[in-house]
Amino acid sequence: NITNNYIPDTLSLEYNFTMASVNSLRRLSEKYHMQVHTSLGVICALSIKELFPNYNIWVLIFTGIAGNIIPDIDHLLNIFIYRRKK
Repeated sequence: NITNNYIPDTLSLEYNFTMASVNSLRRLSEKYHMQVHTSLGVICALSIKELFPNYNIWVLIFTGIAGNIIPDIDHLLNIFIYRRKK
């Protein structure tokens, strides 16, 4: 006679696995945050270079990296301006 105590709750197992994956991804993201932005900038620059081969690669790399880092300015505003008001 099997009771519910012996049947694993699949939703609970799936939730625990998903949360473990999310936490691992969050830790990696925090550790390598700027490297990811820089890599995305270089990937964008190389992709655009394939579409427009006459463009200067160094200008594309600079603008690609800058374009991927600039959105992080809101983090600096949050840390240095908004949290001071509390």
